[in-house]
Amino acid sequence: MPGVPHLVEGNGFELVHPTSPYSIDCFRTLVDLFSTQFATSKPHRLTSLGLVNIRQDKGESLRAFMERFGKLALQIRNLNPEVTLHHMVTALRPGLFADSLCMEPTSSLDELRRRATKFMQLEELKEVRNHARAEHIPERTKPRDSRLPPLPFPKQRDLKPLKYT
Repeated sequence: MPGVPHLVEGNGFELVHPTSPYSIDCFRTLVDLFSTQFATSKPHRLTSLGLVNIRQDKGESLRAFMERFGKLALQIRNLNPEVTLHHMVTALRPGLFADSLCMEPTSSLDELRRRATKFMQLEELKEVRNHARAEHIPERTKPRDSRLPPLPFPKQRDLKPLKYT
């Protein structure tokens, strides 16, 4: 709405017009005001502390986590490989790969990637097998109760015990 800013008064006026008329006396003042106004829009450089908050989510595959972790690690300048290895081990969800890294720590990122690739292949093979088994479960292995009509009388657990006198 082009006509609205001139209708705003009081504190709202300062949000729409942060400077009073003729208050910019030189280009440096304009640069300072502009930088202050848009400082939050400035892209921030990531540090190794950015790796502290990353965790492998429940249900997230090792491959997806390694890709996400790798993308974040590439955005950090001058990242020490030892710091990367430490954060990788602590960010992993408990499982075979994390146990393997704890029992036999890696000395380089290349070795970590080679070992991770083996576990990714294992994870994907398990996923394929589980999916194939789920598709080929025959109809007769389902519980019998699902195919039978409901009983006309209450189940045994719903009956009250008889009292003998």
